[in-house]
Amino acid sequence: MKLTAIIPNFNHGHLLRETVASLMHQTRLPDEIIIVDDGSSDNSITLLRQMAHTNFRLRYIRHEHNLGTAAATNTGIDNARGDFIYMGAADDRPFPELFEKTCQRLNMYGNAGLCGSICQMTNHQKGLAYKFGAGIPATMLLPRDVESVIARGEFLLSCCGAIWRKQAVVEAGCFREELRWHTDWLLLHQVALKHGACFVGEVLSEIQQSSGSYSNAGKRRSSEQMQVLKAILANVRQCEVESGIRRSGALACFGKEMFYALISRTGNWKYFTSNYLRQLPVWLARIEGKKILPNRIIDAYLRRAKLKYEKKTN
Repeated sequence: MKLTAIIPNFNHGHLLRETVASLMHQTRLPDEIIIVDDGSSDNSITLLRQMAHTNFRLRYIRHEHNLGTAAATNTGIDNARGDFIYMGAADDRPFPELFEKTCQRLNMYGNAGLCGSICQMTNHQKGLAYKFGAGIPATMLLPRDVESVIARGEFLLSCCGAIWRKQAVVEAGCFREELRWHTDWLLLHQVALKHGACFVGEVLSEIQQSSGSYSNAGKRRSSEQMQVLKAILANVRQCEVESGIRRSGALACFGKEMFYALISRTGNWKYFTSNYLRQLPVWLARIEGKKILPNRIIDAYLRRAKLKYEKKTN
C-alpha cells in the first residue's frame, strides 16, 4: 500500500525544510510528499522548487490565491496517488515511527478507515503539555466501539498523529471548507463511525500550540465560531453517521456555544441525549477552566492525567 503525505502551506517558508526533513526521517518513508502552497507571498515557492529538484518524492501544487487550509488539503487529496494519506501541517511534528506503526495497523485491520496515535500537545506560552488521545484503547475499534469511546468523551485524535485510508476520506466528502477550523472534527467522526478506527497507544507526534494559531484565533471570534458551529449542525443532519453522532453525544465537545445553537431550534433538541447531557458539564469544565484557572492548577491536573496514563501503560 502506498502512502502520500499531504502538507498545506501558507507563508510557512521558514518551516518547509524542517517539515520535509521530518517526513524524510520516517522509518517508513512516504511514497510521495505533496505540498500544496495556498497562495503564499513569502519565499515558499522558491524553496519548494529547490527541494523538489533534489527530492524525487516531493512535488508541489500552487494555488494562485489563498483558498484556506481545507481547500489546500483537498487539492492534495485529489492529487494523491497513495492508498493511505497523511494530512499534517507545516508546523506539525510527526515522530520518526509514526508512519511505520500506523500503516502496520491499517494493513492489519483492513476495514479501519484510519489509524490514530497519541499526540503530545505543547503550549510553551503557558508552560503546559498534555497527551491528546491517551484515553483511546490501543486496538481495533468497530463503529459501535468508536461510539462508546466518544460517549466517554475520550475520542480525541489529531490529524498530526493519524494515517487515513484515502478511499474512506473521499467517500466522506473530504474536508468541508465551511467548517474552517473544525473541519477535521467532522471528517474524523464520519470515517471512524462508518468504517471503524485502529489506534497505536504511543506518542508519535507533537503539536506546538499558541494562542495565535488558526484554530485558537478562530474560536475566539465568537460570531464566526457560532456560524461555524451552525454549519457543523447542518452537515451532521445530512451525513450518513448522524445517528452515531447523536447517540454518542459527540457535539458536547463544543461547549456552551453549541448548547446555545442546539437549544435555539426545537428541531435540534434530539441531540440532547443522555450521553450529551452527561458529557456537557465535563466539557464545560475543560473549556472554560482553561480560560479562567491559573496555569499552575491546569498544570497540576495535566500532571495527574499524565501519571494516570503512565500507570495504565506500564
